[in-house]
Amino acid sequence: MDILFCDLCNESVPVGHLADGRAFRRKGRVVCAACDAAMGGQGAIHDPGDTQAIPVPPSLLAVQEGTPHAATDRAAAPVPRSGRGSAVFAGLALFIAVLALAGGALGMLRLMEESNLQKQNLRDGHAGLDRKLAHLSGRMDGMVAGVAGNLDELETDLTKKFDVVTIELTGKLRELNESLAASRERLASIETTMRAMDADLHATDEELQSRLDTMLVAALEEKQHFAALADRLSALEDLVHSGALVPATTDDELDAGPAWQVALDDLNSEDSAVRWNAVQALAESGDPAVVPHLVPLLEDEDIWVRMAAAGALGDLAAVDAVEPLIRTLEDPETAVRERAMLSLRAITGRSFGFDPGGSESERAKAIKKWRDWWKKASAELAD
Repeated sequence: MDILFCDLCNESVPVGHLADGRAFRRKGRVVCAACDAAMGGQGAIHDPGDTQAIPVPPSLLAVQEGTPHAATDRAAAPVPRSGRGSAVFAGLALFIAVLALAGGALGMLRLMEESNLQKQNLRDGHAGLDRKLAHLSGRMDGMVAGVAGNLDELETDLTKKFDVVTIELTGKLRELNESLAASRERLASIETTMRAMDADLHATDEELQSRLDTMLVAALEEKQHFAALADRLSALEDLVHSGALVPATTDDELDAGPAWQVALDDLNSEDSAVRWNAVQALAESGDPAVVPHLVPLLEDEDIWVRMAAAGALGDLAAVDAVEPLIRTLEDPETAVRERAMLSLRAITGRSFGFDPGGSESERAKAIKKWRDWWKKASAELAD
């Protein structure tokens, strides 16, 4: 804070006092509020450029103008020009003026002493503040230097540790890279070996599968043949046990046909229940000769008849019904597709992943596998 001093009492005057009316500037001089109050009504020094006047004690005004003035209104009365009384009165007025001037001078001295004391106190306070600031600055410098030293030590320590860790990690990464390279080489070698083995196994599997398909078809045909023979033998046994003389049996009687022929007419009935019973009768006969009569029923308008026909063909293990059953896998009803799938599995032992409830695209893929397989298997069977 900037500090000025009163030109009358030498008292310190902060600059802010001029702004808030606690000090004044008169004819270029600074006057504190105390001096301005003390001089109020006693006289003034006018400045043509100022709007206010600085009151001045009568003693100071007398000194400035070079003429003695009385301190009271009585002293300002006219002085008689003749007689001894006039001389005494003039001397008394002069004495009073001297006393007033001396009192003013003493007051000014006291004010100057107080001002000097306050100045000294301010100087001492400033000096104390300077010493404290110097002490604090020294302590701050020491603390900053200590922190800087600690930071340098910490940075050095961290740098050393980081270098050590970096070296260790670099070594471990190098080892891992070498291990990974070796593992890649081993995996590549194993993959090559596995591919070669897979190619060999694939070729061997195809050959074995072809042989198995041929043997399976042949076995199914032999099974049908033996089943037909067994049916013929069973029929002959029934004739023997019934008491009929075998020698009396003629070829015409034997050629009269099996008992299941009576159900053939029912296959064409308009009643679906009658057709269904006829399919069951043919299936229970166990005679492979009924297969050609059952195959057309796979396309019957009644779902129960179609299911019964598909099941009967599976129970009879009819190899001749494989291709019609494959076509039945495209039946619009899930139950019929499922029954045809079970019969194909019973006849061939295969499924090719067919799902009767699967999507149309998935069923089409499986049916294609069935047809491709049967085309190849039937050709080998024909050979």
